Amino acid sequence: MTTMTEVCSIKNSCHDGKALLECTLRDVFLETAARFPDQTAIFDDNCQRSISYSKANGLATSVAASLQTIGVTKGDRVATSLGNSLEGYLSILACYNIGAIAVPLNPAYKLAQVVGALNHVSAKCLIISLDARLAYDRSESNTPLLQELAKDDVVPGLDHIIVVDNAGGRTDEIVPTENFTPWDDLIAGDNTLQETHVGPGDVALIQFTSGTTTAPKGACLTHRNIVNSALIMGERLRYTHRDVICCPLPLFHVSGTILGMAISLCFGATLVFPAEAFSPEATVLALRTLEASSLYAVPTMFITMLDYVREHKIKNEDFQSLRTGIISGSPVHAALLRRIQDVFSLPELVVAWGMSETTGAATMSHPTEDSVLQRTSTAGRPLAHTHVRVVARDDPFRELPAGDRGELVVSGYLLMQGYWADVAKTNDIMVRDPSTGVIWLRTGDEGQQDVNGYVTVTGRIKDVIIRGGENIHPAEIESLLIEHPLVQDASVIGIPDPFYGEVVGAFVVLASDAEQASHKAIRLWLATKLGRTWLPKEVFFVTDLPKTPSGKIQKFELREKATQLLADKAKWSYAADAYSEGIQKASSRVAAHLIEMVNRSQPITEISRVVDVGAGTGAATAVLAETTAAGRIVATDIAPLMLDKIVLSSTSLTSKRVEKRVVDVFALSKVFPRHIFTHTVSNMLLHILDDPLLAVKEMAAVTRSGGALALAITGTPVFPYILWERACRTLDDTFRVSDPFPSRWSKPRDLQQAFDAVGAENVVIQEISVEWPFRDGSEFVKLFGNGKHPGFTAAVAEWKGCRDSALQALVKVFDEEADFCLKAVIGVGRLP
Repeated sequence: MTTMTEVCSIKNSCHDGKALLECTLRDVFLETAARFPDQTAIFDDNCQRSISYSKANGLATSVAASLQTIGVTKGDRVATSLGNSLEGYLSILACYNIGAIAVPLNPAYKLAQVVGALNHVSAKCLIISLDARLAYDRSESNTPLLQELAKDDVVPGLDHIIVVDNAGGRTDEIVPTENFTPWDDLIAGDNTLQETHVGPGDVALIQFTSGTTTAPKGACLTHRNIVNSALIMGERLRYTHRDVICCPLPLFHVSGTILGMAISLCFGATLVFPAEAFSPEATVLALRTLEASSLYAVPTMFITMLDYVREHKIKNEDFQSLRTGIISGSPVHAALLRRIQDVFSLPELVVAWGMSETTGAATMSHPTEDSVLQRTSTAGRPLAHTHVRVVARDDPFRELPAGDRGELVVSGYLLMQGYWADVAKTNDIMVRDPSTGVIWLRTGDEGQQDVNGYVTVTGRIKDVIIRGGENIHPAEIESLLIEHPLVQDASVIGIPDPFYGEVVGAFVVLASDAEQASHKAIRLWLATKLGRTWLPKEVFFVTDLPKTPSGKIQKFELREKATQLLADKAKWSYAADAYSEGIQKASSRVAAHLIEMVNRSQPITEISRVVDVGAGTGAATAVLAETTAAGRIVATDIAPLMLDKIVLSSTSLTSKRVEKRVVDVFALSKVFPRHIFTHTVSNMLLHILDDPLLAVKEMAAVTRSGGALALAITGTPVFPYILWERACRTLDDTFRVSDPFPSRWSKPRDLQQAFDAVGAENVVIQEISVEWPFRDGSEFVKLFGNGKHPGFTAAVAEWKGCRDSALQALVKVFDEEADFCLKAVIGVGRLP
């Protein structure tokens, strides 16, 4: 066996690919504890708790001996559902000591997920915390889960459950059984270990790489895998025992167990777990308090930490101790890397690419030798003893030329032993080249490699969703969606997200006799069965799913459909934070300008045949009554200007130069002095942010000519609703603003009654948005297609019950571009 002392003299050889270690993680840990007994091994609990390597060795030995006492032997699976904590650290070390196989589980797993994982690996023991600590300072009680697991028939092979009290002494909530053991009893047990032979080729760790309720895949990693991966990655990062490694990445992921725990063991470095689950506050505190030299995180973590630092005005100088670190798990953009280095320094930050099946990183940029461009645009080059190549998707043994895109395959010592208890899946992903005998792992990732060996990951061939660095298997969510009583079929895909990189999107086909379901209802139902990470951010209701002749769902078509639906949604739904910096300044100007404009406008006395209604706005009759009494018109939404048979798009009035817009509005108000002119609120506010006086100029042009202004003042997504509340309070005595029906029209009949009440002659269905509470236009056709509303009747002649057809019909009937509209239903009439 090569000792750790010898490693120090062969670092260059290892880096150059000349030697691999043949030892176990126990060998590594014992030698590190002997060489650096007083060195701090770990900090956890917001830097409040720490132990030395010597103390960690003693505690890990006690836990290992106690596990042996309750019957855990070499090869038994010990599952842990713990956060980043001393207990999680010691539990895994204890398994390494006696040859048991550690199986870290995500603490966010619900009952079905935990049961699926435990049964799949036939776990003999589970070590679990009383509370599940989740990211961003959330927590859930595990008491209901523990009570279910205590039942004999739930996980038949589970002999022992060890409970870590991280909830301040609430263990009395659990019904005592002979299977439950407090964690403190393990620590207090005899520390005499029974001798067990553990070899480098024995499995040390099972990392789940996908869902646990359907088609679970547990990657089996050996001691040899982990020790050598940790050494090679650590050498690339130039680690020594003087380094302090801050690791908010979770222990249930290979990034926590290998990049965090194993690397620190190999080099005698200090490992910092800022909190049990990721917390930007705790992580920043740890970086500053302990003067960390290294930081691991996925892009989403870095983004939230950057926001926290900015919000709390923390000085960049507080992070000068940071030298290196790893960012991985999601696509990394150059702009984000620049922000990270501006704030956290990290002059030697590297980008890595790999997966559980490759025991962590397969490629990594070099902290000092690679250029900035190479570190920001690629995932680096293969690490020592690792081979990466790009092959044809349909032939894993046909290597493609440099620069061509194909599937990335990996070979070397770092490949997992296989998937636990699944030879078929192992053979699918690990293929032996018949000409050379080399085993290659098919990653399912698409990428390319240049002539110098730098790898660029361009996408995924598989359907696995990577949300903020965490793998989510669609089949797990699909199987649960189909269990919903209203759901006939479902398919889950990844959709782009600016924060997580990718989030879950679900396409749902409702049963033919089902009542109407909603996005919220589906999410709430899934939330009882899945953790928050697995919940769809978007739920798209469709009538069918695109399939091949053999019945396989074509997910690429669903991705294209999702892209289009999200693009449509973006036309009327603006992110509030996009204008956050200008909103507060603009709000007072909005109020002041409106008051000035209204004071100069002329009263309108006759408004008997006008209605303008849009989604999320006030009831037409209420608005009419209020504005009639006030002697002024307060419209509740935007609309094209419909003048008898002439339709003038509001886009045409706002897409030209400022001077031309004012002239157009002035000219129209002169020609049609008794018509109501509306102005899109979205455009108006955009103009105000760009030019505070522009909207007022346009409005003044109308009022000076004797026309009446119809202005939308509603809770549009362009501005947060609180802004409108503030503006309304300011304007209340002068200019009445109302939104008495903010929950949107619930039935088509409400609209019919509103229109008929004011005798509107023309009704235009402009767009059915994705938030409209019914899915087709059949009720509208029945209610309005009666000859009383000729504009509507003509528009729906070719409707065929769907939004796209409705827009096409409008374009045909009015010869006008209609798809620019932001609102769902608009009715327009005119003064007599």
